[in-house]
Amino acid sequence: MDSGKEIYTKVQGFEPKQVTCLELDGYVIFDARTKKEFEDHHIPRAVHIPLVSNEEFHNVGYLYKQVSPKVAYDVGFDYIFKNVQEIIEKAKPFKDKKIVVYCARGGLRSKTLMYLLKTQGFDVVQLKEGMKGYRNFVLTQLETIKIPRLIILQGLAGSRKTALLEKLDNKIDLELCAKHNSSAFGALDHKPNSQKQFLFDLYEQLKKVKDFEFVFIEGEARKVGSAEIPKRLWEQMNNSKIIFLDVSLENRSKHFAEEYPSMKKHMMEYVESTNSLKKLISNDMREKLVKFITLNKPFEFWKLILKDYYDPRYEHAFKLLTFEETIDGNDFDKTLDVLKSL
Repeated sequence: MDSGKEIYTKVQGFEPKQVTCLELDGYVIFDARTKKEFEDHHIPRAVHIPLVSNEEFHNVGYLYKQVSPKVAYDVGFDYIFKNVQEIIEKAKPFKDKKIVVYCARGGLRSKTLMYLLKTQGFDVVQLKEGMKGYRNFVLTQLETIKIPRLIILQGLAGSRKTALLEKLDNKIDLELCAKHNSSAFGALDHKPNSQKQFLFDLYEQLKKVKDFEFVFIEGEARKVGSAEIPKRLWEQMNNSKIIFLDVSLENRSKHFAEEYPSMKKHMMEYVESTNSLKKLISNDMREKLVKFITLNKPFEFWKLILKDYYDPRYEHAFKLLTFEETIDGNDFDKTLDVLKSL
């Protein structure tokens, strides 16, 4: 394999074949950016094949601004040369596939990865304009893509709305797009998606359901965690049929106790999330909730916080809504059958 400087020289004279965002179907997608960039947002189903580490990328950026572009490129391609074997090994399982690579703007990093893979016999092209182009593409598509008629699933917290959506094909799952369960406890064991990733994943869901006559979607506030629902979809949600799922407090408490992360394993996160509500709940209630956490009593915890915190807030918000239909949601399978029959 060439040295770092030799790779840089050859990449400069290399003219990559490019495809647009409309042509991504049928390709395996490689993301050449750093781990930090990839974890913040990436094209759905992309495989991460970074050219350099977070620290190496930071060092190159510093040298580019503080010393000179030439020194930065020299150091950067020395890093790449050092990483070449690891890069090729990560890519090997896809050697018989058609591959498209991208970086931040369809520039040097994806061009370099494409060159390295080409020398190893890969069938590879570059995504025109990279992540910047993809983000602009998604934003444009979200303004024009067909959104089927919506049926809103509404109910008090713990009504298993999300679990029902998981069993349906004709659905938009906003909480899945956000990786957040829309509560103070909605990200206990995982990192929520950024706004960009939320929109990317939402676009993928809309592509799958655009030809349905109608789709189910859970009633949400404008923000799901910190991710904001696009205006066009939000306005349609506010003018859609709403079905209310009537589920008892006992069952809702049981659902949360079973479905939320282990209270024993995530004790401190539960305590921190509970303490974040201190301006919204009484000290007496907060102390009772923390006690239930430390004693690992999730059912008692959820029953108290649902009855005295979540339910009153939901019921206040529901005064502004009109429910066209109410379904007894206590039996999950029966509820699912009713929804499938609509």
